[in-house]
Amino acid sequence: MKYLVRITPIALDDAEEFYLWISQDSPVNRANWFNGLLTAIDTLASMPHRCPIAPEK
Repeated sequence: MKYLVRITPIALDDAEEFYLWISQDSPVNRANWFNGLLTAIDTLASMPHRCPIAPEK
């Protein structure tokens, strides 16, 4: 069964901020990190319980 995975605007903003932060020290690794993030997010469609929602402080 496939599940719908939605990326919230806040999560997308956080990912972009981290991408830009990585770019300062390692422009080559920024794409690798971002692609890895998207791959991990894609796996949630078939394995949604592997990454539970983080409790907010």
